[in-house]
Amino acid sequence: MDALISIIDELYNTQHIPCAIFDEQLQLIHPQITMIDLREFLHDVFSMTHHHAHILVYDHRVAYARLQVTFEKQTYMIVCSCILNDLQNSQQLLPDSWTQIIPESMIRSHIASLHLMTFQSFIKMLYEICTHQYLSLQDIHIDYINKKQIQKKDDILTHRRITQETPDYYHFEQLLLKAYQDGHFYKVKSLLSEIDVFESQRLTQNILQDLNYKFISFITLLTRINIQEGVSSELAFSLSDSILNKLSSIHNAHDLIVLFQQSIYDFYQQMNNAKKEHYSLHIYKCIHYIDTHLYDKLSLHNLVEHKGLSESYLSVAFKKEVGETVTNYIQRKKADEAARLLLFTNKSHIEISCLLNYSSQSNFIQIFKKYKLMTPKQYQQSHLKDH
Repeated sequence: MDALISIIDELYNTQHIPCAIFDEQLQLIHPQITMIDLREFLHDVFSMTHHHAHILVYDHRVAYARLQVTFEKQTYMIVCSCILNDLQNSQQLLPDSWTQIIPESMIRSHIASLHLMTFQSFIKMLYEICTHQYLSLQDIHIDYINKKQIQKKDDILTHRRITQETPDYYHFEQLLLKAYQDGHFYKVKSLLSEIDVFESQRLTQNILQDLNYKFISFITLLTRINIQEGVSSELAFSLSDSILNKLSSIHNAHDLIVLFQQSIYDFYQQMNNAKKEHYSLHIYKCIHYIDTHLYDKLSLHNLVEHKGLSESYLSVAFKKEVGETVTNYIQRKKADEAARLLLFTNKSHIEISCLLNYSSQSNFIQIFKKYKLMTPKQYQQSHLKDH
């Protein structure tokens, strides 16, 4: 079972196609927490009993696949899903069950968007890896199911989300900042596409001016972040000034988004270069590994194994260059991520504790309080009062 779980996890990490493993009684085995809710589709998925590999397509929006495999003399069902990429230029919403907890923009950033044939090829590969048996594409049965059509997004509401000072825009800005700090530029592009849907419409001067104000505000924020991350004030403000000087030549939303994307990349490169200058290569790689694996089990021992360094060397060098121990850095970064999940998702404290691989709920509360000076519940309530 450990090998099967490892295969599923690695395929998601590399392909962004979420999979879940069920036993013969259709009880969920792994993962315990899923980004999307499978309940709406379970009946349809598990009624497909006549084929070892079967795909269901829902309203040309999303696709689900069920694989029946025998692994270590036990029969398991593997359910996989993806977004069908004919939605990339559409305003059609994803299923309600996918977006009840996590915002749609984040779902699209974390789950693969594929052609149906590409998804079919992935299912073929997964089946052959798990069973060591050949499966032809013709043997993968495909059914199309039409659910009740979901209303299209209202352009006015979408516009309000992007251009007005609302909790929605604040949420959008925080997602963009998180993607920037993690260096996930494919997420940045996905998020900015929410603004770009208006490029085909003629924007009034007031609306374009409002987008310009948002752009200036965000560039100011990136400038401040880079200075905090070790970039000299002179360099950070010089980059900011050169970018803002280009605004006078921008006359439509599309050109503004292009400038936005390039600006975020330029700021990240500047921050990245500063970090490389500030830290030795080994320490920089360790920091990058921690920052991009917050949902995994992390410890000094894990880091030593992954980077091939001695524990004593890494402990001393990390503390000397970063100013805190490896353990404290991991705890602080996980606490920061937990705080983000508390504010911008509807996940429970227990779910967040499991997602971030804390050893127990009490351990999560203890460490969170150490860095945020209050419990997760108090932190969440405090934020709600402020907003």
